[in-house]
Amino acid sequence: MALILLLLALGYAGSQAGALLAALVFPVLGFLGPRNGMWMWARSLGYALMGAVFLSALGSSPATVLGLAPFKGVSLTLLVPPLLVAFSFLDRNFKEALARLYAHPLRLGEVALGALALGLLAFASCAGATTPPWCPSWS
Repeated sequence: MALILLLLALGYAGSQAGALLAALVFPVLGFLGPRNGMWMWARSLGYALMGAVFLSALGSSPATVLGLAPFKGVSLTLLVPPLLVAFSFLDRNFKEALARLYAHPLRLGEVALGALALGLLAFASCAGATTPPWCPSWS
């Protein structure tokens, strides 16, 4: 997974790959340790703050600070960390978990939550300087 993220960052962001990796990985690191209640959230907050310092150090060239060269990873920064956290909560035996998920009866509330989550992901992908063509003009 780390190799995929590295290749994605190098191919997508080029010279800003270090800053993009910091933005993608640091918010997730706190969730990878033991899950012991509030300490997990405190650890995640600490890692996220360290990542913010690292991101500001790597992404602070004169062109980016002046707004001449926008940061290319805004949409990925909003989309990838929640997906990585969701993958971290999967069981080790993911085939059995997927079989249980497939056998689970569908309910209207779950469908509504899924639609809301997809809508929020679509909205998050419209943020930033590089927006997809399907985003509305007001975003």
